[in-house]
Amino acid sequence: MNANLRLHLLFKKMLWRCAVAFISLFVVLSVIPDNVEARPRTLFDMLFGEKQAQPTQPSAPVRKSRPPAQSKTPKRAAPVTLPLAIIPIPQIQQKPPAQKRDDARLILVIGDFMARGLAEGLIEAFRDNANIRVQERIYDSSGLVRTDHYDWNKNVQAILDEEDPAVVIIMVGANDRQPISVNDKTFRLLSEDWLKEYELRGLTLSKTIKDAGYPFIWVGQVPFKSTDMTHDMLAFNAAYRDITIKNGGIYTDVVGGFADDDGNAIINGVDINGQNAVLRASDGINLSSAGKRKLAFYVEKPIRTIFNDLSFDSDIQASQSVDSAPLAGGNNRIVRIAPVSLQELLAKYPADELAGADVVRRATQKHNYEDISAPKGRADYFHLD
Repeated sequence: MNANLRLHLLFKKMLWRCAVAFISLFVVLSVIPDNVEARPRTLFDMLFGEKQAQPTQPSAPVRKSRPPAQSKTPKRAAPVTLPLAIIPIPQIQQKPPAQKRDDARLILVIGDFMARGLAEGLIEAFRDNANIRVQERIYDSSGLVRTDHYDWNKNVQAILDEEDPAVVIIMVGANDRQPISVNDKTFRLLSEDWLKEYELRGLTLSKTIKDAGYPFIWVGQVPFKSTDMTHDMLAFNAAYRDITIKNGGIYTDVVGGFADDDGNAIINGVDINGQNAVLRASDGINLSSAGKRKLAFYVEKPIRTIFNDLSFDSDIQASQSVDSAPLAGGNNRIVRIAPVSLQELLAKYPADELAGADVVRRATQKHNYEDISAPKGRADYFHLD
């Protein structure tokens, strides 16, 4: 009986505890706010009480961030192609050539293709001179050797009668570097017999002109790109000089204007204005416009000698009084300066002066300024009277 009583009391005690626990749980759940999310109760909460939940602040609305804009590299604008403006280059209006007078003196040029270049240069030289005109009778492939091609000695008299020149200019030889034939005999170039026959033909030509009463100028050949050809031309020039002297003509040597100090042909050189210019064609044979004008420049002086400067001076006076106004200073005459070679300068002036020695000497010269005194009354007069 005691055992049953003890068991009954124990059961009753447990039942009471369960009731108390149930009531406590109900009370706790009734005081929890609705907005607090329920969480499992731990042993720590049962012993020390549950921690009061802090009121939660409403969270700010989350903004959806835009994806960063991709940096677009600006496309380079395509270059705008504008139509090219064509700017017209002003053309220098060249003064028309002078109207030649009826009684103008005639310069007759005869010879080969080199003589043609000389004639063109002379036409340019005298284009503004109404008293002088230039006429050419050129056969490009002619010479004194191939008489079967063109014989100057047979034809020159008819040319003189037709043209009636005031002066005759001869320039041949560029085509004569070949054997010469006489009476079925052929002589080697520049052999003794060759030179005799060649000089004889030149003497015959110049004598025909002289006997007809016309003064003549024989122009020597220029050096060429080929060294062998240049050497032959120098031998020809020696023959031309002898021929001219024997028949009383004027020989004009032009080698210096178209060769360097060693006698070799030059392509570029000094023109008649003292400027560097192209004198020869790329083949080293033909002349450029500047070269033709320079070749004519060498012939102008002997022409002046023959004409006694009458045609030149009268034309200058006429052009000053009629066609042109005087320049500033009152002098309208253009003075041409002849090309000067270094050898000519060295012959006239010492080499050290050409190199500037005189300038250096004057710059380094000591001057004595002690004797220079200021005049009385000037600001830098410091003497005590």
